[in-house]
Amino acid sequence: SLCDWSSDVCSSDLVGQQWNHLLGNPQLFAKVSAGLIYGYKGKYQHKIPFNDYGIAPAIIPSLGYSFTRNDSAQVMVLGTAGLLFSYGHSF
Repeated sequence: SLCDWSSDVCSSDLVGQQWNHLLGNPQLFAKVSAGLIYGYKGKYQHKIPFNDYGIAPAIIPSLGYSFTRNDSAQVMVLGTAGLLFSYGHSF
């Protein structure tokens, strides 16, 4: 993790938009989340662009697929840091 969990709190406040039926496929969707991330200080402070005071803007695009009405998987692009794979289930 880029956050120094031993001494600081890391958090993010994001909002987003989802587009369904991507490329004519009813199960395929795209999302973009944007907001602020906080807490990246010390030796990792400059790993995030525009992070001069421990708070920086973030934009996270993702591509997802709905298996059923309640189940989906997503791949999120985290800049040059990597990819995040997630599974979601709605109750």
